[in-house]
Parts: sequence; structure tokens; C-alpha cells
Amino acid sequence: MKKKPRHLFAAAALMAASAAASAAPFAIRTVGHITSTDFPNAIAGQSYTVTFIVDNGSTSVQDQSWNGTHLTCLIWRMNDAGDVTFTQDLATTPPTTAQGNVQTNSSGQLEDMFTRVETDSPAVQPGQYSVSNTTFNGAVKWFVDGGATGDLVLFDGVGTATNQGLRSTGGVPLNGWTAPQRVTGPCNDTPYAAPPTPTSVPALGPAGLGLTAALVGLLGWRRRRSA
Repeated sequence: MKKKPRHLFAAAALMAASAAASAAPFAIRTVGHITSTDFPNAIAGQSYTVTFIVDNGSTSVQDQSWNGTHLTCLIWRMNDAGDVTFTQDLATTPPTTAQGNVQTNSSGQLEDMFTRVETDSPAVQPGQYSVSNTTFNGAVKWFVDGGATGDLVLFDGVGTATNQGLRSTGGVPLNGWTAPQRVTGPCNDTPYAAPPTPTSVPALGPAGLGLTAALVGLLGWRRRRSA
């Protein structure tokens, strides 16, 4: 007997939902202070937050490993208010370099982190990134270096006279990153909120079932008597 199209559609939808449920993106963040910047509305001396989002297909944060192929997004928030942003979809436009791995232990804490992630050559072109509350001048290059003497740099207008950028010196060591936190989507760093667990209705025990049967019988007897 052939399945009707709607049955096939329902089966496909169920498979898609199961696949989505089996993957969980996690965000790893570092916070520092802007050493210098000439991006409009970005303020030197205030803080920045750099977030990498990774997804290796697992829903667990314990005993996990992510490499450069698991990077899905970079989000750069500038100022104490985080109101100036740069976002790049790394699944669509991967970084040119991703050295090292992210590794967690059985408690979900970081044991290892990328040593350097960058987009250098080719640069990221307009349309491959987005910004808010600022203006960029064209192609973008950036790097995040975990070395003790490394830098964290973002600059645009590559190859033009209107080059501008942001710099934070000193590098981002391993202990400068947060433990992975599950987030809403592959390029959305909103913390994930699990749906509420449905409350089960307790089943009636033998005494409850007996009382229910007696009440039903009494109601039936009264109806027959009234008739």
C-alpha cells in the first residue's frame, strides 16, 4: 500500500526536526579593552567582546572537541554597551586560518583553545559580513591571536586610503575565554533556553479507579430511577 504524499511530507518533517535537534551550537567568548580604534561610534578604552560559535553536531559540552571546520560564526561587539557590532558567517565564508582546537573536559570546562584564527587573504568582501551602528569602508581582515604577545585586530578598507580598524594588544590566552555555552543558533549568540518539560498527569491508583467506577454507576442508577 503506497503512502499518501502528506504522510511522506510528515515523515520528512520529522527527520528534519530530529536532525536539527541533534546539533547544538556553542559560544566561546573573550572580553578585553580596546587599545585603539577609529571605527565610527567605537570608543577606545571601552570593552569589546569577541564570540566564536562552534558546532560539531553534538548536544553535549562535556568531553568535546571542535576544530576550524566546526566554526560557524564570529561576532565582534564593541563598547561597554556592545552597541557596535561586526558579524561574519564562518560557515559560508570560513576563516583563512584556524590553528589549534577547542577541547573541554568531563565538566565542560576549557582545556584547550584555538591559538590563532584569522581572515587575511583573501579578505572578507562587503556582503560577506554585516555591521551595526557603524560604517565600514570595504573589504575586511581580522585576526585573534592567543599568544602572550599576540594581538586582536579588526580592520577594513583593505587596500584603500580610508583604512580604519580596532586593536587590542596582549593576546587572548586560554584562561581569557569562557567555557562553551549553548546558544540559540549557528550565528546567534543568544543563550539557549530549553523548552519547559511537560507536566505529567498522575495516574489513578486502584482506589481512585474504584471510586470513579462507583460514581459512574451511581449517576447511571439515578438517571434510570428518574426515568
